[in-house]
Amino acid sequence: MSNTAAAPCPCGSGSVYGGCCQRLHQGEPAANAEALMRSRYTAFVYGLQDYLLSSWDARTRPAELPLDTDTHWFGLTVHEVRQNSTAATVSFSARFREGRGWFCLSEVSEFVLSDDGHWRYVMVRLIFSRCIRDVMILVCAAVRKNIKSAVASEGGGCHSSGQDGSFGRAIPLISMPQIMANVPITESSIIRFTSMLWRW
Repeated sequence: MSNTAAAPCPCGSGSVYGGCCQRLHQGEPAANAEALMRSRYTAFVYGLQDYLLSSWDARTRPAELPLDTDTHWFGLTVHEVRQNSTAATVSFSARFREGRGWFCLSEVSEFVLSDDGHWRYVMVRLIFSRCIRDVMILVCAAVRKNIKSAVASEGGGCHSSGQDGSFGRAIPLISMPQIMANVPITESSIIRFTSMLWRW
């Protein structure tokens, strides 16, 4: 088994790549829409352009799909799967970095079971992308007055510092990948995150 095949699968399933997405990349049909979506995320991580095109429904598939080599993917979270016998939607968030910026892509995608027995990606129903650093700075500013006494007792401030976007002393040290591990960036998730900061 190659080093890549023995490594943890980027899709976050907990399995090694060789026992997970690699099998789909080599032609095995996905068991369900979620498995296909995970395999497509992993294909983006590894730059598998041919697989991304072949796993795309012919009715909506582009003629080509240039991949940006400056984009580095570092995490996937599946939020919800709705599936019947022939169609499905998958809600997920994928975290990535471009240059010095950290981003989160939240998407609800449609999938269909093709006549050949393969699930395929059809289209995006909803897509939302925000700069994680910008969102967290906004959240930090919004809760500054609420944690002012805690800031004073700690002798620090509510701020973002470092290239990893981690917070300073007033708020426990959390990296951007950890912040976005379980929730998409939406208005409601920012409110929940603000509540979490207040509980700290």
